[in-house]
Amino acid sequence: MNNLHEITATVKKSKEKKVDKKGDSKKRNSLGPEEVKQCKVFFKTFDRDQSGELSKWELRLALEAMNQNPSDEDIDTILNELDASKNGRLDFQEFMKALSLNKKLERKPDAEKDLVDAFVAMGGKADKSGFINAEQLRKVIKDDFGLTIKIDELLDELDSNNEGFVNFEEFKTLLG
Repeated sequence: MNNLHEITATVKKSKEKKVDKKGDSKKRNSLGPEEVKQCKVFFKTFDRDQSGELSKWELRLALEAMNQNPSDEDIDTILNELDASKNGRLDFQEFMKALSLNKKLERKPDAEKDLVDAFVAMGGKADKSGFINAEQLRKVIKDDFGLTIKIDELLDELDSNNEGFVNFEEFKTLLG
């Protein structure tokens, strides 16, 4: 899982359910058939007592196998948010919901982070302070990347005081 806190926050916000014609509640599943098959194998691997549910300890093992290092608080939060039956364990459907949410989070592009990373690569600071040289930015866009955008006009517009530097907000306006 990418970020345990993002997953639990997403669960709180979304509570994705779909009602079929009979009025039964069905959870949406964003995983494909092959992924569901792999999840069943993964689930069975970590269901050490073969109860059909993952205990707190088994959930920790599963998360650690996914390169996570969850705290006790993380595990409790996941169980509190995803354990619909409130028995302190995750059944396969609840486990699938966690993986579906994780998949959605992994696909969600973090445009702001990408812009900050690019700003830092150009000489700005990670806290979005500082400036980057407008001429250097122009060179990178035109020469290094060969982009055909009207960078000269855009930079002239952004750098209205002609100081020759671009702050993060200007950079974001330019590339965002």
